[in-house]
Amino acid sequence: MTEAIEMKLENVLNKTLPHLANIQADQSFAEADLLDSIEYLDLVMIVESNFQIDLVDADITDENFGSKGRILALIKRKKNII
Repeated sequence: MTEAIEMKLENVLNKTLPHLANIQADQSFAEADLLDSIEYLDLVMIVESNFQIDLVDADITDENFGSKGRILALIKRKKNII
């Protein structure tokens, strides 16, 4: 199931934020200056809606949304897949 979630995340990013598609899972969005504030909020909503998870304000941090790998870890935690 983890691979399916990873593939879905890649597909969703390819369609919605294509400039994030070809970066490494551990590359920091902030360090590479890949997202502006509107795109960051879009990313949060995209993840929430596409993976049917409920996010609270405390979830919306660089620790959870700072890279594709961190987003994947957040999704797995929220879906209790570890």
